[in-house]
Amino acid sequence: MRVVEVDAARARTTCAVSTDAAVTIGSAAGNEPSQLYEVYDGDVLSDGRIAVLNAGTEEVRIFSADGIFQSRFGRRGGGPGEFRSVYTLDVLPGDTLVVGDYRPWRFSVFTAEGEHLRTVVPQPLIPDIPEVISVAPDGAHFLLGSACCRPEAHSFVTRTVDLIRYDRDGPGNRSARSGDTLGTFRYDRTGWLSRELRFRGSPVFEASAAFAATPDGWVHAPGDRRVLELRAPDGALQALVRWSGRDRAVSRAELEAYRARIREVFAERGPRLRPYAEARTGEDRPVAERFPAHDGLLVGQQGRIWLRLYRRPLDEGERRWLVFGPDGSFQCHALSPRGTRVMSVGSGHLLGMRADELGVESVVLHRVGPPRDAMDTGAGPGAGPH
Repeated sequence: MRVVEVDAARARTTCAVSTDAAVTIGSAAGNEPSQLYEVYDGDVLSDGRIAVLNAGTEEVRIFSADGIFQSRFGRRGGGPGEFRSVYTLDVLPGDTLVVGDYRPWRFSVFTAEGEHLRTVVPQPLIPDIPEVISVAPDGAHFLLGSACCRPEAHSFVTRTVDLIRYDRDGPGNRSARSGDTLGTFRYDRTGWLSRELRFRGSPVFEASAAFAATPDGWVHAPGDRRVLELRAPDGALQALVRWSGRDRAVSRAELEAYRARIREVFAERGPRLRPYAEARTGEDRPVAERFPAHDGLLVGQQGRIWLRLYRRPLDEGERRWLVFGPDGSFQCHALSPRGTRVMSVGSGHLLGMRADELGVESVVLHRVGPPRDAMDTGAGPGAGPH
C-alpha cells in the first residue's frame, strides 16, 4: 500500500477553471428544448456534444458542442427506453449513454443517437434511490450501496452502506445479480428532527462518506477524515491519500450563521414551512464537533479524482476542489464557480447546472486548464483556508 501525503497549504499547482461559461444552455425565453426543468445530471460526449438529463420531462436532450439543440429521447413510462424517475446519466467510451432511474433502480443503455440497447435491473431489486451510485468511466463495472438503518426512536443512529460491485457482465444482461460485496462502511448519522412532522435528518455539519468507481477499482472518501482510500476491484487497499488543512472545529459563530441561513431560506418559502425550519435550527438538534472534510466526489472520464472541500457557513467565493490522478498523486487545486452544481468533469471541461433568482435553470460548460504552478500566473497558493 502506498501512502501519499499532500501539504495542501503549500501546494501551489492549480487547474484554472474559466470564470465565464464557454457554453450556456437554457433560458426562459429560448425555444422549448432549451427550456430546462429539474436538470439532475449531464455529461459530455467525445465530440463535445452535451447530454442533459431533464427530469422534468423524463428525457435526455442532446446539444451540439456550442449549445444548439439536436435531439431528444426517452419519455415517462415503464417500457424499454422509457423512464419512471430519472436520476443519473453517464457517458461511456464509444459515446454509450447510461441512464439510471428508480422504483425499482435500473440502468438503461442507449447510443448517442437515442437507440435503446438494453435495460439492466440489479438483482435483488433495489426499490428506491441507493445512497451510492457510480458507474466506472470505462464502463467495466459499477457500484451500488443502500444505507441501513432508519431511526426507530428519538436517538440518532449511525447508518452503514453495504457496497456491492457489479462487473461488465452485469450490464450486458437484462438483469445484474449481486457481484462482490466489497464491505460495510460507515455512511452518516440520522434521526428524527421532529417525530410530529415525520421529519428526519442528520446532526448539523454531519459528515457523509462518498464512493466512486474508477477504471482500476474504486475510491472511498470517509467524510469525517482528510483521507482518500484507493482500492482494487476486489476491495484491497492500494493507496492512502492524506492532505493537510485548517482546524475543523465548529465555532459558535459558524453554527449561528448556519441557523440564520436556514431560517432565511425557509422564510422565503412561506409560513407553512416554519415548523421545519424550527426543527432544523432548534437547540435540540445535535451538532457535530468537527466540520466534514469534504462534501463531494467525482471521477472524470480519464480517471482523475475530484474532491470538493467542505464549505463552512462563513466561507465565501468559489467552491474549492483537490484534483488527484488515478494513482492518487496530487495534480492541482481547482475552483468551480459559485452557485454552480458540478455534474461532470473531463479533459478540459467542467459541466454544471445553475439557476437564476427566478429559478430558471441552465447548463454551463467551463473550460479547465492543465495543471500549472500558481507562481506562473501571478496567483497565490491554491490551498486557501481549507
